[in-house]
Amino acid sequence: MKLLMTILAGAFLVVGCSADDTTTRNETDEIVEAGEIDVFAVQLGDCISWDSTEVTRFAGVPCDEPHDGEIYELFDITGFDEYPGEEVVGELADEGCFVAFEPFIGIAFAESDFFFTRFAPSQETWEQVNDREVICIVNPGEGEPQLTMSLEGVAQ
Repeated sequence: MKLLMTILAGAFLVVGCSADDTTTRNETDEIVEAGEIDVFAVQLGDCISWDSTEVTRFAGVPCDEPHDGEIYELFDITGFDEYPGEEVVGELADEGCFVAFEPFIGIAFAESDFFFTRFAPSQETWEQVNDREVICIVNPGEGEPQLTMSLEGVAQ
């Protein structure tokens, strides 16, 4: 059975961060020159790298340059006024990322060579900056070489 790689509790621990993006993008919003992207400024299709589970910024690069993963889904957790707890947030984040995996990759998660990581709101960011966003990132798995292309529609 495939290992589901997830990151939850350490994500988004910055209060009041701005949504900065120092990458250069073309007319279709693809990154054409590397830079840093605030977690609240990422876009679908961004190819990124990160150093830890306490992420406030990603390194954004063109998808043909080495990177840790590609953002394939962004969605908000809804239906809760108060933080529903780490377990509920984790389950909802995993479910949303799992459902979005096949349409992006072109093959079911269980059959794919790739994995996903997700960043989800912590209690602190939920309460302090009204963070509800889940970031789903397709990646090659721990210990595998970095990606050097977009994985959209790759069907592997």
